[in-house]
Amino acid sequence: MKNILKKNKQRAFSLVELAIVITIISVFIAGVMNVGVGVTNNSKVTVTKNKMNEIYKALGNYAAAHGRFPCPAPVTNIKGDANYGNNQTNGLGSCFDITSNAGVVTGAYSSTTANTLMYGMIPVQNLKLSSEMAEDGFGTKFGYVIDRRFTGFNENGNSNNFKNGPESSVITINEVGSTTETVTNGAAFVIVSYGANKKGGFNASASTQNGRSADTDELSNDLGTTASPNFDATFVSLSDKSDVFDDILFYKTKKNIMTDFNLLSLVPCQPTGTNYNDVYVDNSTTLAAWLETDYGQVAVSSLPCDRSATNYNGTVVYPTKKCGPFGVWQAGSIDSCQ
Repeated sequence: MKNILKKNKQRAFSLVELAIVITIISVFIAGVMNVGVGVTNNSKVTVTKNKMNEIYKALGNYAAAHGRFPCPAPVTNIKGDANYGNNQTNGLGSCFDITSNAGVVTGAYSSTTANTLMYGMIPVQNLKLSSEMAEDGFGTKFGYVIDRRFTGFNENGNSNNFKNGPESSVITINEVGSTTETVTNGAAFVIVSYGANKKGGFNASASTQNGRSADTDELSNDLGTTASPNFDATFVSLSDKSDVFDDILFYKTKKNIMTDFNLLSLVPCQPTGTNYNDVYVDNSTTLAAWLETDYGQVAVSSLPCDRSATNYNGTVVYPTKKCGPFGVWQAGSIDSCQ
């Protein structure tokens, strides 16, 4: 009997030992769960980035077909609505004036601090994309911010387009760490995913904004609020200042877009401006006059060279030059008066 009790005593665990075992099991389970969450989030990040690339392709195809980028669609529309992802352009292809009382589009916003910028959701209907492409891998609508000078936005009677879009837009993209590094200060547009925490974004099934983040870098990427859309022209693509930041950005400059989609023909060379390599006629006293010229085409001056010059023998000769990529005349003229 004593031997049996002794064996049972040897087999028993103390409370301390049980507590240690339970703690080890709990830590193990927590680790497994965290790994599972991490794998899931990584998968959603991959889905998000893949969708961004597909949206960019659709934007490039749209620009090639229409000569401009589309305006944002109202971000307050709910998935399943007839106008979900529809920017509601007028019959001429110009976006409604978002800042005016006439034809105002509720849910698409003009910045109060950077008045050339517009915010909304991806116009998936106009881009011929499925409604699922309007949201990231976490179920939040992508934010779509565009410099309206690249769109069909009607302003002062003039419709903007890709040709008139500025070479250096107002959108700045930063990476924030111990110091702030500017990646570019000339993005034409930026697409924003609000990441796993969804802070500042709009869920696909909601018309109201999620709670805004307390992180200053995440705040740089959202609308502000629908009551006060005070987003500015500075966005943050990466930040290691805190563990909170999880936004994902996609952006391109005008030159990026022209190169990626072979859209050099959309931006002609202008008659005047900087770096246009103008030549002079009439003994270098009069500047040659040029017409707007498409990429790859040769322009002929409206003014002839000085016929009294001995090397022309009274013959009328017009200087010419060729339009190069990105709306810049090629260095030198093909035929000058010199």
